[in-house]
Amino acid sequence: KQPASGEMGFVVFNCGGQRLGVIELPTAVLDREWATSFVAALETAESLCKDKLLDAVAVASRTDKVFVYGADVKEQLALTTKQQAVEVSQLFQGLLKRLESLPVPTIAIINGLALGGGLELALACTYRLADEKAASLGLPEVKLGLLP
Repeated sequence: KQPASGEMGFVVFNCGGQRLGVIELPTAVLDREWATSFVAALETAESLCKDKLLDAVAVASRTDKVFVYGADVKEQLALTTKQQAVEVSQLFQGLLKRLESLPVPTIAIINGLALGGGLELALACTYRLADEKAASLGLPEVKLGLLP
């Protein structure tokens, strides 16, 4: 089933007997909606790995020339309490930990900008493949005094 344009997809390819699961990122901004979709994709990957039906998992963007920009600044600015900020931080840290913990190699396919949380997502993967002409990696939040 092909996901709608705004939905995160999970597709499995059989390449010469090797089964590659691909998490297709529909948007370039990490927000709570994105996180919810990513959890569903991770659950699919975890289930297929448990059943030994995947040999690797790749994370790729459907957005032209952008892997992932990073966190949704508007959403972050709307956080009004320390508790809200902690919960959002723990949500995204938990997602990265789950990705890192998959029992198969993971690959970030970086087709453009990978900034902030997008670079952190790529670093959570076992391997990173970057388009040498289009990829741009960075942690711009450090210029604001924020730690990645």
